[in-house]
Amino acid sequence: MINLWIYNYTFEFEISNRLYLINNQVAPWYYFNRCANFFLPTIAANDIILSYEKPVPCHLNHLENIIGHLPQYLELNRPFLNKQLNYQSTLKIIKENFPKEQINLKPWGWSHELKKLNKILSCKATSVNYNIINILNSKLTSTYLRKVLLKNSYQIDSTIISTKTESLHSKLTTTINDFKSIYLKDFFGVSGNLMIPLRLQDDIKIFLNEKKKFFDNSTANLIAEKKIDIEKEFSLQFQFSEIQCDFIAITGLISSNKGKYLGNTVNFEINVDIALLIKDIKPITDYILDMGYIGNLGIDFVKTKQGQIKMLEINARYTMGIIAHHWVSKMDTKNPGIFINTFFKNTSPLAIDELLKLIKKIEISENCKIALIHYLRHTTSKKNHLITLAISASSALQLQTALKNIFKTVSSNSAIYKMIKSNSLF
Repeated sequence: MINLWIYNYTFEFEISNRLYLINNQVAPWYYFNRCANFFLPTIAANDIILSYEKPVPCHLNHLENIIGHLPQYLELNRPFLNKQLNYQSTLKIIKENFPKEQINLKPWGWSHELKKLNKILSCKATSVNYNIINILNSKLTSTYLRKVLLKNSYQIDSTIISTKTESLHSKLTTTINDFKSIYLKDFFGVSGNLMIPLRLQDDIKIFLNEKKKFFDNSTANLIAEKKIDIEKEFSLQFQFSEIQCDFIAITGLISSNKGKYLGNTVNFEINVDIALLIKDIKPITDYILDMGYIGNLGIDFVKTKQGQIKMLEINARYTMGIIAHHWVSKMDTKNPGIFINTFFKNTSPLAIDELLKLIKKIEISENCKIALIHYLRHTTSKKNHLITLAISASSALQLQTALKNIFKTVSSNSAIYKMIKSNSLF
């Protein structure tokens, strides 16, 4: 049986029933269809990556030097993922290329449609239970488990608000008066979307008129969660099997000043008692294990400015945190590492071979290791480009210097370069 890896970034869109938010021709979806390399550190040489476009030869050589081997890339004649989800055409291409093989899908996250596709390709049902996946990825579940299973110190004040009630305006007003500042969240957020901040000074009537897409026909209830003062965000990464839950790593989150995801830190000092935290959340990991969940899972936390640890949510899928851990560990298992996955603005970006030469020089000058995971330039748009890289070095200062030298050339106007210059990245 052959493993076929799929970066189905539409996973959250599928379980949230929000496929209409995807437009394959517009960033970031144009780039995400070309981000199959995330999985490389965990893939065997005889595995397959489903991709729309495989990397160019010089990039493949760079990746092979880091990984030690490369899988086969199965290229499609059109993007696999968009709001139509081309499962049938994809099935045809897989069958044409591997007519006698049984295929075992290895996706980013298990959607209902991928579960059905896996049964067709492997000729047997997967052990994955979609209902469990759906339940665990709901913010309602995270809120409930946090409330009933964890100590008071981990709690975040929250309430459930019905969107169907005629008193929605008054309910929101009362909640904001109580909490002062809130995040209004859909049960199934999508890549940071479907989450709206509301404060005392905001006009709720204007919000309700402008955010009608937030309340579609499938949205009966929302979570109103009190905004807390955050010092840092981090995640615990776990691997669940049928019989046990294994802790894999703790990874930090790097965000812009506006809260936009930029990357992760690995092997950094987060000043958290990991053993105590794992012990405190054991009721939740035991609950998940008893449910029968199998696969990667991340639990997000924040450390407040008052020094408290608060649990945010559960992500029952691959996470950028575990991807960051695998990439950095491939280069160095002990030294600090950083994983950057961000868009940058540049009207004339470097050609990839020139960027790889620059990376080689920086590796030597800063005594670090750098993996260029993705470098994607839009064929027509000159505004946004995507870069994914992992760097490992013996100190945070070397990491920062390496990043500064890369982004000074790649995009000196990018948010990440400005954060590096101001020493506010990590």
